Amino acid sequence: MKLLTATIAAREYMENYRDTQRFEAACRDCNNYGRLWTCPPLSQEMLARLAGYRDVLIVGARIEVAARTPFSDYRRIIAPVRNELETRILQLEKETGGLAFGFSGWCSLCLQCARPEGKDCRHPERVRPSLEAYGFDVMRTMTDLLGVTPEWGKEGVLPPHLTLVGALMHSSAELPEL
Repeated sequence: MKLLTATIAAREYMENYRDTQRFEAACRDCNNYGRLWTCPPLSQEMLARLAGYRDVLIVGARIEVAARTPFSDYRRIIAPVRNELETRILQLEKETGGLAFGFSGWCSLCLQCARPEGKDCRHPERVRPSLEAYGFDVMRTMTDLLGVTPEWGKEGVLPPHLTLVGALMHSSAELPEL
């Protein structure tokens, strides 16, 4: 795994990389919409948390994938890296008073989310919606800020690299090491 980071002013990130209507519409087409606490629609309270931060630390992980690896191995490959980075970003959130963003795709904490039952999240201390859930353009974030060109698999085979992108909004003068 190769760790990639970039920092951008929060105001600039909000103005240039966020399109809530576009990404909310895309999320509506997903079966997880409204069914996971990591997915939209997000509460007004959650959306209000975006205000007041100075900077955004973008965190990317680029994972090499062996040739001809079937798509069915995706979660097995990505889960350990995702869990490690989410733990590290949540620790930074705690240390800085910031706001962490998880990674898109799924929540790995429960076998079945409590949201469809109208219940609160069982793990609010660990669950964070992704950048996409807040309406941020992760593909543009990858290319513009991390210098990574997205790669796509073909014919049931994963691409040569998988890239995770998460973030931390904060106002700290100096961040502890990631």
